[in-house]
Amino acid sequence: MLKVIESRAMPDGRLLVNTVALSRFIVREHWECDGYRVGRVRDLRDDSLHHNPSPAATPHHLSSCSSSSSSSSQEPMSVAEMIEVLTKVLAVIKARSNQELPAAFSSSGSNSDSVVTPANLEAASLWLTPFFVRSTSSDLQMRALSTTNTARRVERIKLAAQGMSLI
Repeated sequence: MLKVIESRAMPDGRLLVNTVALSRFIVREHWECDGYRVGRVRDLRDDSLHHNPSPAATPHHLSSCSSSSSSSSQEPMSVAEMIEVLTKVLAVIKARSNQELPAAFSSSGSNSDSVVTPANLEAASLWLTPFFVRSTSSDLQMRALSTTNTARRVERIKLAAQGMSLI
């Protein structure tokens, strides 16, 4: 779940721990134990790119944050379409903000041209989601980030980017 990158003891006896997430998870419960915050988590993994459940099979908390403009009869985006959308959005973000792109989304790690592939499609959609949910409520942010369907997440990014005239 998390990898400890660095830890230091502070003068007052507390620990400063720097971590990086290795995978997504949801904190199910948390408590204090021996002066430390601990908890139980549940792994949060995306569905297969080729598994797009029907709207009837979608849990209510996911369907309720779907865009009102997207129709339930709309065909899911293909992997190629998702790659095209994310590549365009990454390019615009890099050009407009001088935002350093993660090496995983750039050619040969050079950050010159973004490269979204089927292998990093899920990671790219997760990295981009916060750019489009910053101004929304924390509940909507959590629902967007906890969506386990990459195609739905990319569709939301596409709609948000179109609404902001980015693509």
